[in-house]
Amino acid sequence: MVQQWRDEDSYPYEGEPAGPAEVAERDLFEVIAVAAAPTISSISSRKARGLTLRLLCEALASDPGRLRHVLDQVLDMPSQDLDDLHSLLQQTVGRLAGRAGRRHRPRRDVLCRNASRMH
Repeated sequence: MVQQWRDEDSYPYEGEPAGPAEVAERDLFEVIAVAAAPTISSISSRKARGLTLRLLCEALASDPGRLRHVLDQVLDMPSQDLDDLHSLLQQTVGRLAGRAGRRHRPRRDVLCRNASRMH
């Protein structure tokens, strides 16, 4: 799925990660995006899929606490899927933070391609 988004140029990151913290951020984003993939894949417009993926990226980078709201209100994910994703994220965040070597909240303009166009 992630490769398909890269191939159609809707994946919100460019180039290679600059370090372990960015690798962890991308890994976390991919966990979320793949969990939301059935909904994202149902969006027929490539441009709209790209916008949706960038929105997820922005929410994760700027205010992770609002991520559930975005998934619920924007993508209309079912409650059970949101609960399952929340559990998965709790497990994943600890593992990724350890791999990054520190807890790091990267700047959204560095992480998400075209972040300035989102404002």
